Amino acid sequence: MSDLSAGYVLICHAPEDRDYAEVLARQLKGRRIRARYDQRGAAIEQLIKLARRADALLVVMTPAAHDSEALSAQIEAARDLQVPTYALAVDNNEPMVELGDEVPWRVTRNHPLEDTLVTALARDVEAPPPPSPRRLGLPIVAVLVAMAVALTVAVTAAVAHRGDPGPEASPTTKAGPATTGSAPGTTGSAPPAGTVTIASPADGAVVKKCEHVSGSASLPENQTILYAVDRVSPPDKTWYYGYLGSYENGSVPSTMSGDVYFGSATAQKYDLFLYVMSVGAARTFWNAHKSSDGSYAFAAGPPAGVKPAAHVRVTQGSVGDC
Repeated sequence: MSDLSAGYVLICHAPEDRDYAEVLARQLKGRRIRARYDQRGAAIEQLIKLARRADALLVVMTPAAHDSEALSAQIEAARDLQVPTYALAVDNNEPMVELGDEVPWRVTRNHPLEDTLVTALARDVEAPPPPSPRRLGLPIVAVLVAMAVALTVAVTAAVAHRGDPGPEASPTTKAGPATTGSAPGTTGSAPPAGTVTIASPADGAVVKKCEHVSGSASLPENQTILYAVDRVSPPDKTWYYGYLGSYENGSVPSTMSGDVYFGSATAQKYDLFLYVMSVGAARTFWNAHKSSDGSYAFAAGPPAGVKPAAHVRVTQGSVGDC
């Protein structure tokens, strides 16, 4: 992984193949490999920047791919910087002209990627060796014993707490106390359940127009993260929103990250908030406030009834992109 990389595999695809790209991203995420794809029809310029920062490209080749100008531009940009590129022929589709010299990996839509391809992608992003989904690693008897122990613990906990079920969680209940910096506890320890932290940028940091935000999370699979940018100096009544990272459909990893966009001028101060919401509640909020092109959302303030899970105040020092 190069010093300029952001540590991800970019899944390049035609707009018609967005749903399948999401399937592939989930496969890679399940194998501990960070993957990104074009979720909302980004401009070609932005896709080219993502390709240049990627550690590897996984090109989804379908009939629609051959006519995709954006796809061709991403391949060209990646090859200029010698970014490893993997041609994925879906359902025996013919390779693109731009990748005619590549021996394609072949896959059908109903089958997972080959282990050898996943291992190669993990090596490119310097991710931990991906666990094989087909290796159980324990004799069946040991698995049954472990399941029995887990069931016993769950039943005991349920009985102990039966008299005090606690408040019912709603889709917009806050994920935990507002947190900045590293997670509580010793360095490298997992955050408490239901919390989100911002490790970078730090509170008071100077940021670019497009800043890469990273941190840690401990969330249920059905929750996602929206970021909100509020300009406090000079004040702006409009808050701008986006999904943090590629977790629009939940499954936020313990180490999460994403790009956040600020303004077009320097010396302005912003509050950056992270809001944890259920996937459904976040989608409802997004659809009610999204821009005409669907690339961002805006509102007159925070989501109703949702408290921020994390917050930092930063100053924009440049108009540099991601």
